[in-house]
Amino acid sequence: MKKSTKIYSWAWAVALVIIIGLVVWPSHHELARDPKKVGAIVNLRLPDIANYEYEDNLDRGASRWDCYSYHAFFAENISEECIAEMERRCVEDSEHWSKNEAEGYYLFTDYGGVDGLYEVGCAIYEDQAHVGYIVSEDEGIFVIAILGIYIQILLIWGFALLVIAIVQKRVMKQLKQEKLNK
Repeated sequence: MKKSTKIYSWAWAVALVIIIGLVVWPSHHELARDPKKVGAIVNLRLPDIANYEYEDNLDRGASRWDCYSYHAFFAENISEECIAEMERRCVEDSEHWSKNEAEGYYLFTDYGGVDGLYEVGCAIYEDQAHVGYIVSEDEGIFVIAILGIYIQILLIWGFALLVIAIVQKRVMKQLKQEKLNK
């Protein structure tokens, strides 16, 4: 296999890995839409959700923010291990975790990191959780746009490699023919 073909194959492999990553990696929209994913949002093993009340603003006219809000009731109270883990996080990750002793809940907040494309607040009580999740419609759009441009470049590159291969084959055939004619 020619070096150019190997490089081209690796370039497609990179595109494939990115596509698989987009499919496998959970988006904030996916997490926010499902009230049963409270544990995934806060990265804790919480009890199963027995019931929930859910609202969203997906029927709105104009806003680039999708807002999800729900009140989830656990099938059982959270475990002592879970409480101990939230206590530890309040100490070790006070940027995202805090405790409101007066109201009796732990609060997880995340303001979207560098890109600011989401905000989440989750109050975890002994038997329930209140979640507010705001996600920009632009989430993932930059990766998808860059991936689209990247694939277009790969297609043009592949077409150029094909044209070069055809021309080389014809030139080689012509040279062989001229050699035979001499």
